[in-house]
Order: sequence, then structure tokens, then C-alpha cells
Amino acid sequence: MVYIGESAGAIITSKDIEYNDLMDDKTIAKDLKEYSGLNLVDFYIVPHLNEFPFEESSKQTVKKYKNKLNIIAINNSQAIIVKDDKFEIK
Repeated sequence: MVYIGESAGAIITSKDIEYNDLMDDKTIAKDLKEYSGLNLVDFYIVPHLNEFPFEESSKQTVKKYKNKLNIIAINNSQAIIVKDDKFEIK
């Protein structure tokens, strides 16, 4: 299967998306009560590392969750290629 997702499309591949609470305004999605993701990967992607307008929120997300979750942070010029049980950052 080929799946291409950026930003929220990358975040949703994780088991759960609640870790992204610092990057998104929850007041916009008032009906959001459930945070399950697609569970396609066993890590949690933090997109937009050091990129406007997410410089601070991406850094804070990494800091908050780096010892709790398997965080993979990438900038806007990078991609994560997953094949079988392995991945690489390009």
C-alpha cells in the first residue's frame, strides 16, 4: 500500500493523535472526543520541526513526549519512508 500524508495526514498514521495537542487548537474541533489514529506505524510523527508557524509547538511537543512516546520529528523538507517493519528519514 502507498500512503502519502503530510502534516495532519502524517500525524493520523500513529495509534493515537492526542499527543499533538500543542500544535492544534482544540477549540476548533469542539466535537472531537476520540483520538484514535490509523495505527499504521509504531511511532508518533511530529511534522514541521523548526518550521513557521510551528517552531515552538513542534519543539514543545518533542520535549513533552520524548520520554513517553516513540517520537519521530521531521521538518518540511523530510519524509519518512516505511517499508515492512523498518523506516528511514529522507
